[in-house]
Amino acid sequence: MKLHTIQLLSVWRRAQGAGYLVGGNGPQFDETYGWREAYEWMRKQMLRRIPNFSVDYPVWAWVERPDLRRRDHLSLGVKGVLLTVEVPKERVLVSDFSAWHFVLGKWYLPMDGERERLHRTWDITSGAERARRVRSWERIFTPERIRDSVGRGPLQACVDRVYTEEVIEVRHFLGRRSWLDNLSTKPKRHAN
Repeated sequence: MKLHTIQLLSVWRRAQGAGYLVGGNGPQFDETYGWREAYEWMRKQMLRRIPNFSVDYPVWAWVERPDLRRRDHLSLGVKGVLLTVEVPKERVLVSDFSAWHFVLGKWYLPMDGERERLHRTWDITSGAERARRVRSWERIFTPERIRDSVGRGPLQACVDRVYTEEVIEVRHFLGRRSWLDNLSTKPKRHAN
């Protein structure tokens, strides 16, 4: 299966030395953003669905080649690479990128035609409601069932390791500015 992954140049160089690339290298794993639970959930999904899963954090990739002219990939001036890879489908778990944000936000993910509830205001401390919400996240793996609820997002892929011999193209680029920059930017003070 042909996929595309954006990596820091330093991560790619480390992978070349090790012979393979693993995930868990980005700022999204920093507890500042509170997303570790979502990434652990995805790793558990891969353990259930991918035979002989390594239990490493997966490599995040795109089914469609991303446009490097956009500003959303790496912080300004950061050296990166776009790797085009060919990996066996058996090591890949495809999901809807837009729906993935329900997992990140810890929100209930409604199905098409399902009456959408106020998933952001539920009592998230209730065990039954939490279990129902977590079960709803599995819908990210069937994008055709949730298109009306979340829109038509691009397809992302989680890959259990990318071996260097599976890389078929390396394209170097400089980051233009990442959406994560907006999360970590402190408000500017204006002089009176």
